[in-house]
Amino acid sequence: MQRLARVNLEQQNPTAVELFSHYDEIVSLLNRYLPPSTASMFARPEVSGNVVEWYSELQGQPYLLGNSEREQQARRQAEGLISQRLATVDKLRAELLQKGSISAEQATLLERMVDAAQHDSIQIYIVNKQPVITGW
Repeated sequence: MQRLARVNLEQQNPTAVELFSHYDEIVSLLNRYLPPSTASMFARPEVSGNVVEWYSELQGQPYLLGNSEREQQARRQAEGLISQRLATVDKLRAELLQKGSISAEQATLLERMVDAAQHDSIQIYIVNKQPVITGW
């Protein structure tokens, strides 16, 4: 596991901070029903005092996508892939809830994770050609 970023807790999306303690449960649900690339898209938050460190289990050199003109195409591709995966998570949440395969609390966690991943506080890293988001 490699660290992608280290930021102050105050800089994080306040609604997402509540999700940090449920990260393992959310990833476990995603891995049960979806390809590993979906769960690995969400960096693992680890809080220590007033600092959050973001980690990825993907191997490879992490590269933070910026907003420069040169990076716009890579950013659009990554955002498109992230949007597809988030839509898949949301669809899965609705299907599992309808079937009674997950609890209402688990459905809420998945819904909140999708919402948090669309927040403007996220940063997109590319690790081994896969997008990984921090700051969700």
